[in-house]
Amino acid sequence: ANALITKGTAKRNLGLAGEGTPLLRQGLELARDGGLADVALRAYNNLLIGSEMDPDARERLMDEGTAYAERHGIEQPMLVAGRAFAAFLRGDWDEALVVGERVPEGSFWHDGMIATTRSMITLGRQGPAAAMPSLRRSADQAMQATEAQRVVGALAQMMGATALAEDRAECEVWVRALRERAERDTGVARYLAAGPVHFALAGAAYLNEPEWIDLLAGTVTPDENGAVVGHLLDATRAFFAKDQAACGRALLTYYELLLAKRFGAPPAALVLARELQRSGVRLGPEWEPVFHLLRQWFERAGAAWYLSELDTIIQNR
Repeated sequence: ANALITKGTAKRNLGLAGEGTPLLRQGLELARDGGLADVALRAYNNLLIGSEMDPDARERLMDEGTAYAERHGIEQPMLVAGRAFAAFLRGDWDEALVVGERVPEGSFWHDGMIATTRSMITLGRQGPAAAMPSLRRSADQAMQATEAQRVVGALAQMMGATALAEDRAECEVWVRALRERAERDTGVARYLAAGPVHFALAGAAYLNEPEWIDLLAGTVTPDENGAVVGHLLDATRAFFAKDQAACGRALLTYYELLLAKRFGAPPAALVLARELQRSGVRLGPEWEPVFHLLRQWFERAGAAWYLSELDTIIQNR
């Protein structure tokens, strides 16, 4: 069972979900039939990672895994943290905070996923100044780590937060730190492209560093997640070309795909729009549906600071 789960996970990480997911499900069935609860829960967790699953099916699988853990008397901070993060991505931020309280402090999942969720909620609701202490603390810890999953998220979040804050000096520090890691380790670049790529590209746009596009494009996986990321890369290419119409169209497709999967509406468009305006480019009608989608999600989340930034951009059109 473990071997099937490991092989299936590896294939999905390469963008081969069609081959990897059946292996993971086989591993899950073998583990359940053999009474290997810990192994089964590993399969549940790994099945929930990725974007190819229908949102309702993903919610049902999360419920199934949580119920399985409870029946076997196993604390499952991994699945509880996943439920909190799923609520965050849906825009149900109050629910995310409440569910996150159930994850034990000091655990990997609390110090990683739950801390990230809380920081992102603070960023969206109160702005960079309020979120920066916790984000900076996580990034400083990540600088001591070697595994991509412990490094990438925290550094990318600092790139995005400092870009939103218009703090060029500190943004340069974190952009340089993550670029050095990504150039040295393709696993870092691959993990970034599969995860918080929107923060990295926001920082790249703010600092006018188009080379990030080539650095990330080569690691995009040939699956649904890769297709979504491809639209954000297209938007960023158009940004550097000062083609505001193409940028707006690509962003619209990007956000439509994310929201259809209940994967949220990250604030990268706020940075791209603001910097285009700063360079003297007037945003055309292509941006109106983008702003509409952002407003809907920001309002659902209660993201007051994001909403104020959006209002400023719209007023400047």
